[in-house]
Amino acid sequence: MQDLASRSKAQPTMEKSCGLRRGITIIITTITITITITINTIITTIIIITTITKIITTITIIITITIIIAIIIIMTTLKMRKTEHREFDILPKVNGLVDCLDPDCCLQSACQNSLLCRGSRDPMDIIQQGQTDSPAVKSFYDRIKLLAGKDSTHIIPGDNPFNSSLVSLIRGQVVTTDGTPLVGVNVSFVKYPKYGYTITRQDGTFDLIANGGASLTLHFERAPFMSQERTVWLPWNSFYAMDTLVMKTEENSIPSCDLSGFVRPDPIIISSPLSTFFSAAPGHNPIVPETQVLHEEIELPGSNVKLRYLSSRTAGYKSLLKITMTQSTVPLNLIKVHLMVAVEGHLFQKSFQASSNLAYTFIWDKTDAYGQRVYGLSDAVVSVGFEYETCPSLILWEKRTALLQGFELDPSNLGGWSLDKHHILNVKSGILHKGTGENQFLTQQPAIITSIMGNGRRRSISCPSCNGLAEGNKLLAPVALAVGVDGSLFVGDFNYIRRIYPSRNVTSILELR
Repeated sequence: MQDLASRSKAQPTMEKSCGLRRGITIIITTITITITITINTIITTIIIITTITKIITTITIIITITIIIAIIIIMTTLKMRKTEHREFDILPKVNGLVDCLDPDCCLQSACQNSLLCRGSRDPMDIIQQGQTDSPAVKSFYDRIKLLAGKDSTHIIPGDNPFNSSLVSLIRGQVVTTDGTPLVGVNVSFVKYPKYGYTITRQDGTFDLIANGGASLTLHFERAPFMSQERTVWLPWNSFYAMDTLVMKTEENSIPSCDLSGFVRPDPIIISSPLSTFFSAAPGHNPIVPETQVLHEEIELPGSNVKLRYLSSRTAGYKSLLKITMTQSTVPLNLIKVHLMVAVEGHLFQKSFQASSNLAYTFIWDKTDAYGQRVYGLSDAVVSVGFEYETCPSLILWEKRTALLQGFELDPSNLGGWSLDKHHILNVKSGILHKGTGENQFLTQQPAIITSIMGNGRRRSISCPSCNGLAEGNKLLAPVALAVGVDGSLFVGDFNYIRRIYPSRNVTSILELR
């Protein structure tokens, strides 16, 4: 009974103790959960803050790089603009609204005085202002020398670098892709800054003087178009008509065409006959049908001198060039025929619809591109091009040359009449104009080959005394020849390279040992 009573007393005490432990356990569990949640919250917050920081850093870096790139682009553009403005001496912006670098703005009054919209001086004005009572027959250099200078159409920075015996003139035109003439294009020489530059005029044309007898590369530049370069081969003392240059704002790929199966042009060129001779008795037949010339003769009483008249020596008599471009059978798929004739700076261009026996007669007024009379003979370069329907982007060209006769010198200056025994020699063109109407073209005589160096005997290996006159000078073993810009002849003579000057003197310029 006592044990039962004792157990009954201890039961409440044990229940109180268990309740206390459960309460403590719940509190500890709650605290643990709270701490865990707090730690997780802190960790999550840290992760979020770190991520946001990284994002902000990345955005900052991107913005910084963008700003740097924009600054570089702006600085580069400003530098290019400054360079162009310094070179052309213009102001790019007018009132902040008109950009004279844009060809479309050249019609605005604010850009009328800009060099990019005005171009170089008109060569016709310069030539006409400089005309004097000089001899009728001028050298080629004398006809064009006024075009080069510090205030001319061809601007040279320093002294005149051109050789009067070698000089030639390049004429051309620059257009845009839609065929609009492009004004303000700077045309200069690659590797020859002393030759100067020019600026294309309102019609896109330009004139440049250069030393001939070699190839030269021209550089074309004008914002916002892509720069281009063209290499040309120049002869001496003549005009060179350059093909039209098209400037683009971006590079466009040209579709390729297989031209191997197309028929090439085979033009037939017939020029007016040279006035070599006329009738000895014009009284019987005063008309020369081949050349359509009227020929008259009057005897002077009391003398053996006669007066002769030729209509071909008048200002209105023109030189003709008959060009046959197609034959009786037209090639398949031929849609257009293009014709270009270049003579003394004139460039004539025309296109025709393809047809059989297509022909054209070109008439030359015997003047150059600046309206100056041309005496003697001139070369006309005729180009005929075929354009096919299956390949419209390319034209097959074929070139031919023909000889045209310019004005004749008047021996007697008697209003178109001349004394039959009075002759005159055109030294520069090599033509003897006789009073009878006959002309002797010395430059058209058959070529004669002569020796300018060598005497049949061999020189020694070492030849310090071999310089001097080329005629009769000894050679050892000539193996190579080359021609210089000035007409000098370079001879590879075994262990020597020897130069024969136009004056017929020879100098050893290199010895191989």
